[in-house]
Amino acid sequence: MMSEKNERIFQQAVALRLKGLCAEKQMTVSALAAAAGVAPSTIHSIINLARKNVRVVTIMKLCNGLGISPKDFFNTEVMRALEREVEAAQETPFF
Repeated sequence: MMSEKNERIFQQAVALRLKGLCAEKQMTVSALAAAAGVAPSTIHSIINLARKNVRVVTIMKLCNGLGISPKDFFNTEVMRALEREVEAAQETPFF
């Protein structure tokens, strides 16, 4: 289970990754929304950190719209560091 701090880091990492990929692919939010089959407001809420929890199906649709795999989406140093931190916390006894 992720701590609240890690949840915020994850939320920010997803937003930054989405912004970066849109810039890299030269896609507007509207173009990505059309390609992914999601509402532009959904993408804006992710980017603007208004949406706390992003559904896996939404990430999958965004990846499809961007022409990348979910593995490519999450393959960033921030995500890998967060994964290591979560794994380490799970190994720590609660008492």
